Amino acid sequence: MTQNDALAKKSSLAFDLAMGMSQKQAALRAGVSRSTVDRAMAHPEFRRMVAEYRRQYADRALGRLARNMSRAADEAAKLLESKDDRVRLQAVRLLFQMTVRLRESIELEDRLSELEDTPAHPFEESPCPSSTASVV
Repeated sequence: MTQNDALAKKSSLAFDLAMGMSQKQAALRAGVSRSTVDRAMAHPEFRRMVAEYRRQYADRALGRLARNMSRAADEAAKLLESKDDRVRLQAVRLLFQMTVRLRESIELEDRLSELEDTPAHPFEESPCPSSTASVV
């Protein structure tokens, strides 16, 4: 087996695991033993590859959901016009819940971005001048 074949098999195994396949199923599909999968999972680099595939998959799914969010909200809003009180009440609840969750999500993302932009050590930007000052 060439190095490219081994890399392709490793990548395929990581992808299958990331998509939710069991280790046994992924091993069978890749043509390797279950113990090979166990050894691969013991390596942080391989686990990062699985996590990256999973993140990419989740990002694509999130994109599809985001594209349909407005349509879903429009459909829920139409239910506010229902003649059935129960349907209208459920629509109101749904719209409030969606609004609150979306707001919380946006605020959390903003806070995380702000934290990521903050230096890990606040004193890194302005070092203490005590190294040049004399102590009395």
